[in-house]
Amino acid sequence: MDENAIRQWLIECFGPIQGEMAWSQIANLPEPIREQLLSQDPSRLPKPAEVQSMMQAFTAGGLNTMDDMQRTVQEGPINVKLATSIALQQANGEGSDRTVNAEQGQLARRAVSEANLWLDTVCRFDPVPGEVQLLTRSGWVEGTLDAWAEFAAPVAQSMNDAVASVMSERLGDAFGDGEVAGMFAGPVPIPIPEGMKDPAQLIRLLANTSFAMQLGKAAGAMSHEVRGSFDQGLALLKNPAGALIVQNIMAYADSLDIPVAEVMAFIALQELAHARLFAAVPWLMPRFEALIGKYARGITIDLDAMEEQLRDAASMDPDSLSGAVNLTKVGIPDHPRAAGGAGQLGEPAGPGRGMGRLRDVEGGHGPHPAYRTAP
Repeated sequence: MDENAIRQWLIECFGPIQGEMAWSQIANLPEPIREQLLSQDPSRLPKPAEVQSMMQAFTAGGLNTMDDMQRTVQEGPINVKLATSIALQQANGEGSDRTVNAEQGQLARRAVSEANLWLDTVCRFDPVPGEVQLLTRSGWVEGTLDAWAEFAAPVAQSMNDAVASVMSERLGDAFGDGEVAGMFAGPVPIPIPEGMKDPAQLIRLLANTSFAMQLGKAAGAMSHEVRGSFDQGLALLKNPAGALIVQNIMAYADSLDIPVAEVMAFIALQELAHARLFAAVPWLMPRFEALIGKYARGITIDLDAMEEQLRDAASMDPDSLSGAVNLTKVGIPDHPRAAGGAGQLGEPAGPGRGMGRLRDVEGGHGPHPAYRTAP
């Protein structure tokens, strides 16, 4: 990697003052370390805009000071502020509407009214108090991210504990008995505050941050796909009446080449049917939460696989650590306890079997044939 190129990259990422400071840090490193850093493939460096975007997310996530970092570790296994910031960056990306306009709102409200009238004639569950929300993509992220983090927390905690265990018990030879002096994000040296140099504490912060990045990216991607708040079969919003993500419904109708009014009516019917079910059966959500906790407690980590992921990490940063906290790479999926929880999560809920004709809504038996094969 050409020294002038990396220097210019640092300036573009961090500005002239901080960029020069970062370059000075690299220039003052011992020669072997500096050569190793500068030998990296420049094509693997992120674009300056991506670096700036991530820095903004980390600032919003409360990772500015040592106290912030320690507080983040204490608050739980996932940095929810960071996850929300990352998700909103994707949700508010190019092409995303910032508001629901009057025409879209009128169309959606008419669909909701008609859906409620139809459900009143075929369903014994009462209407849900309150109004169905009409959300943008960012509104869906803001309304559901806390719930996603709550569901993911038991799994994240199990993974964090396993990572810390591997670091202390099986990678002690790599870290020694002392402290971590620093780490690198690509070629950029990152100083470690005095209070975070304990390897176990640092690894919990990195795992916490890595989970937040994964959750934020996943939620950001989903914000472009979900059409109703019950799309995942869970009550994620605090509003029991549910919500429609209007822009995504419009895009869905366009992809099916079906009039948007018909698609809006179909999605509204699904949303309101789910809202009535969850409102009528208040133990459903606590049951889901208990089963997810059971699944998390039953997860068995392949410590050899996790150790391999940690040793193969390009650097000690949240992105590089993501492989070590990825269940598809280090989890043992067929453990009886985890399989039991997962199996029960997949079973139909008891009250759901009594919904009668409302199952036709989910089964795709709408007025238009395209609904029956739509994804």
